[in-house]
Amino acid sequence: MRRINVILLACLTLATVAWGTATTSARPQVGVQTRARSHPKTHPRPTAGKCAPVAVANPPTRAGSKWVLIGRRTLQSRRTQMGAGVARAFSTRSRGDGTVSAIAVYVDAGNRAKRLAVALYRSSGCRPAARLTYGSLRSPRARRWNTVKVYRVTIKAGRTYWLAVMGGGGALHVRDRSVKRCTSYNSRGASGMASKWKMGAASRACDVSAYALGTRLTFGVLGGPGGGTSGGGGSGGAGAGLPVGVSLQAIDGGPTYFCSHGFVYACNDGWDSSSFFPVGAFYGTFASASDVSKWEGIGWNTSFRTTASSSASVIDAACAPVAGKCTGSWPIYVVEGGWGGDCGSCTVGQGETPGMGGSDPDVVGLESFDEPCGSCGLNTTDFNAGVADPLAATPSADQEGRFWWTNFTYFWAAFGGIGPMPETPQGSAQVLDSLIATPDGSQRHVDVQSLDEYWFAASGAGSNSNDLQEVYSHSPCSTYGTCNYSGWTPAEQDCGCRYGDILDMERTYQQMSPGACGGSNPICGPPTSAPMISYVETGGPDAPDTTAASYIQPPELNWAVWSSIVHGARMIEYFPNTFSGPGENQGVITNYPNGYFDVPENGQPISIYAQIKGTDDLIHQLATYINSPEAVGYVSVSPAPQTFSGIETRATYKSGPGNCGAGTATSGCFTIFADTRDAESASNISATFTTAGNYTGPVEAICDSRSGGDGDLNPGTCVNRTITATNGVFTDTFAKGSTVHIYQIPN
Repeated sequence: MRRINVILLACLTLATVAWGTATTSARPQVGVQTRARSHPKTHPRPTAGKCAPVAVANPPTRAGSKWVLIGRRTLQSRRTQMGAGVARAFSTRSRGDGTVSAIAVYVDAGNRAKRLAVALYRSSGCRPAARLTYGSLRSPRARRWNTVKVYRVTIKAGRTYWLAVMGGGGALHVRDRSVKRCTSYNSRGASGMASKWKMGAASRACDVSAYALGTRLTFGVLGGPGGGTSGGGGSGGAGAGLPVGVSLQAIDGGPTYFCSHGFVYACNDGWDSSSFFPVGAFYGTFASASDVSKWEGIGWNTSFRTTASSSASVIDAACAPVAGKCTGSWPIYVVEGGWGGDCGSCTVGQGETPGMGGSDPDVVGLESFDEPCGSCGLNTTDFNAGVADPLAATPSADQEGRFWWTNFTYFWAAFGGIGPMPETPQGSAQVLDSLIATPDGSQRHVDVQSLDEYWFAASGAGSNSNDLQEVYSHSPCSTYGTCNYSGWTPAEQDCGCRYGDILDMERTYQQMSPGACGGSNPICGPPTSAPMISYVETGGPDAPDTTAASYIQPPELNWAVWSSIVHGARMIEYFPNTFSGPGENQGVITNYPNGYFDVPENGQPISIYAQIKGTDDLIHQLATYINSPEAVGYVSVSPAPQTFSGIETRATYKSGPGNCGAGTATSGCFTIFADTRDAESASNISATFTTAGNYTGPVEAICDSRSGGDGDLNPGTCVNRTITATNGVFTDTFAKGSTVHIYQIPN
């Protein structure tokens, strides 16, 4: 962990954005100076209603793939020299609603600064107040615009903000102008760009040649480059026309996560569209067009890493890129791996599949490392190798505009970090929030997380089963009562609900930041939520899985996937590898159509392939409802969810009139996703649902069975079933422990 401290200290040095006492320039004055020798003077605080006027902002304008949201792209005539370590804040009015992700500054001739820092501050009492975001850049270049990435922040149209600039290691030369009634403020002493602005001298300078870039929010729908929109996803809030006591809570990360966080490739490819849901597998191989066809056939659209034998040209052909976005009928999106050097044949900072990355629109994200673990027996990867080194070494051209993903082991939840143990839960939060300097000087952190543990395949797998129980023994697990989970029986462990529980545990680390990282500690970002990936096995990924009975079975797989969605998963990633037993070295689609997993086995009526296809088809069909905001307070159920029994639910609300199950919605449609927390062997579980609003009428159980199905959403012709609700109450039966029901009720 000593190496971690060194890197975090380096980040801390940059992130505080204060580089010591201001150095004396060639001129006698210390602080901000101009060629016109305009000496700064201290001005009294403006009285209420008498702030220096701020120019009316023009509407946002395009700057390449982004929008100018604050400031001007104008090169002002006055040359200004700023002493090292002294910041100056200029007032400006935002041009529109949006999310700032970068600030560009014109660095003038004669510049001596070795570092350029920028920040954006709120305005209070006509002065800069709390810092909203900041960033820094090494070796700024003179006579040109220098773009500095900043931590993303949302701004409102027409509001006054303060754009601050500062140089380090030498005098910074910029451009601005001076007029009678405008004011800018220096920072006090060596306070630099503190989290709260420290007032120093004021001067008659304004309109610095600098501007903030980002994505634009228009009419409540964020349109990034390419116009990715939220569709029916919606956001939080009470919502018009909802029953009393019901409020809406946005999905993890919000409906415009990818566009609003500057992940241009995912944004362009429609990942914020309410009709899109990422489903795929780990380590896809795409050697020919037939491989793409196999993925389309099973409903997979995202490859979480690709093998070195894949062809970038095959993936590009499926993408059919036009103007920076995929336009193919079934593009394969890639979260490329190998950047951490964990693929055997690659090194840190290099991708796994030759030719993937750069400006490829089909590469939407990058994995820093797969299963970093300090002392869990798999490897001895620490924070540096698992997170810091890949982010620091990967070329900016490859990581710019893409999200970073890290997949962890059970240590992540059981012991609160990568390892070695013991670690506190705060360790995991700090891993997610620690800012790492990238090659161009900007700072990044892990954006998306996952944890791959396979409950069904591990139920009889010796020590692996014990590992999973450690997750419950040590994690925040008070949701369902006691946290003492030692000595579970296989029947207690064999529950699709465990896959959803894992997501709840991971989510606590997002909610802990930044307090878990030291409160105002600048290496941490602000509290946030982000999409999470749920892993589900397709066979027997553990060495002790030597029989067909030890593999995950079709109804179990379906149960695991829908429990993940009940708990808020925004991506499903199948692990398609089996290392022992009758399906050893066979994949679900690599051996299709005559592989082990492509025909019914172990007495099951359908194959794993058929179950995945049926489950995925329904996910894509219901994507707009899955991605809609959660309707908090809408539904309760008896029996309530407990550790080893009961029914767990998630209700969402898609606003707007239209068809909704068996009825027609005038205001919107509620969808209830429900599965059990009982043992798989349980049968005929009766459940009573109580919904807000006293609705009386038909409730549609969506695709409750398929031709010849048994309530497990098996493939075939989809068959709906109608139940009657009276005064908001209806009762239904779950035929087995693995049964999943999905209901729709009009509002």
